[in-house]
Amino acid sequence: TQLRQEVINLKDINRNQQELTNELGALNETLKEQIDDLTDKNETIQSEINEKTRLYDQAQDRLDECREENYQLRESLQGAHENITESESTYDRLKQKLRILGLTHVAWQARNLRQAQILDIEFNTARTAWRNQRNRNQHITRELQNCQSHGRNLQNDK
Repeated sequence: TQLRQEVINLKDINRNQQELTNELGALNETLKEQIDDLTDKNETIQSEINEKTRLYDQAQDRLDECREENYQLRESLQGAHENITESESTYDRLKQKLRILGLTHVAWQARNLRQAQILDIEFNTARTAWRNQRNRNQHITRELQNCQSHGRNLQNDK
C-alpha cells in the first residue's frame, strides 16, 4: 500500500509536472510572442526616432539657414535705413539749396526787371534828348539857311 501510494503520488507528481511543463511551454510561447511583439514595436519606435531625429536635424539646419538669412536681412535693412537717412539728409540739403536758388532767381528777375525799367527810362530819356537835339539842329539848320538866304538877298540888293 505504501508503494501504491508512492506510485499514485509519483503519477500525481508526473501529471503535475506534465501540466507545469505544458503551462511553462504555453507561458514560454506567450513570452516569446510578447518579446517578438515588443521587438517589432521597439524596431518601429527606433525607426520613428530615427525619422524624427532626421526631421529634427533638417529643421535645425533650416533654422540655422533662417537665422543666417535673418541676420543678412537685418544687416541689409540697417544699410537701407542708413541710406534712407542719408538720402533724406541729402534731400533736405538739396531742398534748401533749391529754395535759396529760387529766391536768388526771384531776386535776379527783380533786379533784371529793375535794370530793364532803368534802361527803358534811360533809352526814353536819350531818345527824347536825341529828338530834341535833332529838332534844334533842324531849327538851327533852317535858321542858318534863312540867314544864308537873307545874306544872299542882301548882297544881291547891293
